[in-house]
Amino acid sequence: MKILGLLVRYLYALLDVFLPAECIACGMQVRGREAVCPACMASLKPVTEERRLFEYRKKFAVHGIVDGFYPAYVFEQDRPIRDILHAVKYTGKFLLAEDMGRHSANYFRHVPELVHCDIIIPVPLHKSKRFERGYNQSAHIAKGIARELKTPVYKNAVKRIKATKTQTKLNLTERRENMLDAFKMRNPNLVKGKSIMLVDDVITTGATITECAKVLKQAGAAAVFAVSVALAD
Repeated sequence: MKILGLLVRYLYALLDVFLPAECIACGMQVRGREAVCPACMASLKPVTEERRLFEYRKKFAVHGIVDGFYPAYVFEQDRPIRDILHAVKYTGKFLLAEDMGRHSANYFRHVPELVHCDIIIPVPLHKSKRFERGYNQSAHIAKGIARELKTPVYKNAVKRIKATKTQTKLNLTERRENMLDAFKMRNPNLVKGKSIMLVDDVITTGATITECAKVLKQAGAAAVFAVSVALAD
């Protein structure tokens, strides 16, 4: 694995010389495997504690399923975070997804209930969407978080059994109906008595996370904490 890692670094060094990359947000030249320049990364707006608590009460507290909500950044239109997450989700930038997981973990490492989670579980894609996209961006985000927090990832613990339509243009009620019975556990014994970090790229209404957390709680999970790179209105 160390040899493979060295080869990858040398490859990126060569590409940096002969085919310099550009920041996906601003077009500025970046070095190596980086996809976002330091200026654009620094411009991302962290979620304040006040906003986090407000959004938890609005999205999750009423259902009593999700035990905490920890988004790293605020999603803003026409800002670098939009370009980053679009690239992560639709253009095959899975290494960027891992990087965003690592960056997000810098905000999570000071939260005891996240640091002490037993398992990280990414929100799964339906097999048709996974085939179409080629990867699950949330799994790669989870991988980045796991590297920083030294917590194991169980990427196949939950299966998405319903090919839901896109949530983008649905209202809250429609989103909840769309996600109803969308997930099931592969092996309930994996999560029984465990504290779980449930990871997604962006959380808007919380309908997807709540439905996924529900099957984890039904399987005996002790606690489920929702984590995302971004929070969207």
